[in-house]
Amino acid sequence: MVSFVIFSKDKQLALDYIKNECAKQRIAEFDQIVLNKDSSEKIAAQSIGIDSIKMLQKKIYLKPMQSEDKAVIVQDGQMLTTEAQNAMLKILEEPPLHTFIYILVSHPSELLPTILSRCKIVILEQSDIINEKEVEQMNSLIQSLAKMTNGEKLKLAETMAKQKPSAILWLEALLQALRSNIYTAGEQNDKKTLKQYLQFAKQIQLTLRAIQTTNVNLRLTLENLLLSL
Repeated sequence: MVSFVIFSKDKQLALDYIKNECAKQRIAEFDQIVLNKDSSEKIAAQSIGIDSIKMLQKKIYLKPMQSEDKAVIVQDGQMLTTEAQNAMLKILEEPPLHTFIYILVSHPSELLPTILSRCKIVILEQSDIINEKEVEQMNSLIQSLAKMTNGEKLKLAETMAKQKPSAILWLEALLQALRSNIYTAGEQNDKKTLKQYLQFAKQIQLTLRAIQTTNVNLRLTLENLLLSL
């Protein structure tokens, strides 16, 4: 099994990419399983819940009917609930044979770091990522955080909390830099470093979601994040 997370703000671009990949692998449409949003009345907001993943688990381990391989396409990865992502993680940890899994999202912050660490990353739009210089800056910051004094961390939080949009972009850039580090640590089987990076990414992700979805005190939230690292 090969699993991919595809980053693209253009959903159609991502779907066209998957279509081409399925064609290369000679996967017939009949052997392509598409996981959509759950519109059940039991769910207040449209999402992909754990029940959908359980149904997927029953299908995914079946042999393909018309092709040598089959594909699973999660079109709206950002709609996966936390419970659904954890259930999806079990599939990635115990992969079925002859299966390609594609998860579409617009940004790394929409998925759990543990999901990202177990998938190959495909970026379809250069505008979705930070440039090499910014990656180096973020990696340098990641390495220096452990050595910072509490005073230095509070000063950094004060600087980044001046404007909410810039704070969000900063956290997103940190997550993107961490994503590459997580992938590298996983490839090198460096379990200690991988665990540290995954915990770091989880804390940033929780902070980012709080800032984006609630009316939290921005400076205090960033202070709590940096002091916890």
